[in-house]
Amino acid sequence: MQGDCWSVHVNEEVYEILRKLAREQDITMSQLTIKLILEEKAYREIYGYERMKIDEQENEEENFKL
Repeated sequence: MQGDCWSVHVNEEVYEILRKLAREQDITMSQLTIKLILEEKAYREIYGYERMKIDEQENEEENFKL
């Protein structure tokens, strides 16, 4: 297996923080990157769903007032 390949340049401090997180979780930097991306995607989907429900409720309340 080849070493980690990064196409994004990050500053040295951020890189060291990410390396520390990867070491703590005993995973590679690539695995950590994928994990963070998936967690962000899941968060956005959950937040988007919750926002959609709030918008629907606000629309229903607005329609009720009319």
